[in-house]
Formats: sequence, C-alpha cells, structure tokens
Amino acid sequence: MPRGMSLFFSVAATVALFGFGVQHIQAQSEPVTTGLSASAQERITNLVANMSNRFDATIVRLDNIANRLDARLEKEAAGGVNVTASRSHLEAARIALENAKQKASETDTMAATTVTSLEPRLKWSGLRAHLLSIKQLVIEAHSELLRSVATLKNPPEATTTTASSTASTSASSADTIAPESEETII
Repeated sequence: MPRGMSLFFSVAATVALFGFGVQHIQAQSEPVTTGLSASAQERITNLVANMSNRFDATIVRLDNIANRLDARLEKEAAGGVNVTASRSHLEAARIALENAKQKASETDTMAATTVTSLEPRLKWSGLRAHLLSIKQLVIEAHSELLRSVATLKNPPEATTTTASSTASTSASSADTIAPESEETII
C-alpha cells in the first residue's frame, strides 16, 4: 500500500472510532474571538486601577510640593531675591502635572475599553503607552520641581550687581582724579 493510502486509512479509522465529522473539524478551524474571561478582566482592571491610584497619589503629593514651593518663592521675592528662573521651572512642573492629571482621568475608561474588547491584546498596547506617558509626565514634573528648588538655593549670578558696583567704583575714582571730566563717569 502506498504511503499516502495509509494516512488516509488512519484518518478514516480515527473518524470512525471517535466519531469526528467534517463539521466538527471545520468548526475548530474558525478563529475564536471571545475576549478575556471574567477573572482575567478583573485582574487587569485591578492592575490598572492600582497603577492609576498610585499615579493620582503621586500627582497630589507633587502638587502639594508645588504649592509650598510657590509660597516660598513669594516669600523670597518679597525679600528681594531674584526668583525668575525658579518660577519658570515651577511653571513647567505645573504644566506637566496638569497634563498628567488630565491623562490620569482617562485611564479608567481606557482600561474598561481594553478589557471588554474582543481583541484586548491589540488594545493593551495603547493602554500601556498611555500609562507610560503618565509616568513620563510625572517624572518630568518631579525633575522640574527639583530644578526649581536648586535654582532657588543657588541662584544664578546676577551681572547687574557686579556692573553697578564696578561703575560706582570707577565713578568714585574718576571724581578724585578729574572732577570736571564727565566722560570718565559715563
């Protein structure tokens, strides 16, 4: 018996013994797109909810730090300290925090859409990118707050104070040398 015939007989014998019909084999070859099981949906929803809660708590903490830093900048500015650079870093941090808050508010809706979808693996990449963008915004806000504090502690050297002290020194020396010459004062 040729080799192909033995395969035919073995398939035919399997069909006869186990009762597999052509309809059963065709039904198994169709793709199954049922989505996630209820337990998998619950696990993913809980995972995303925990991440969202941690992001929210971090955003609230950073926002409190930004408010305290703003009050400190007001106090330092009232004392005559140049806080322009520090304030610009603080504003950049506030913008990043607002963007993170806005994205974090969309997380629960995106998670619900992902787990109830018929193809959750495709939607998961979008949800993952969304969560990573929130993480990046929180990191950016934190870095800007650190820069703001660093510039407040070590303000950049102001060139106007050294120029005015140099001008007053040269003016006083010009007065002693040649009081009638105005070109040396200017």
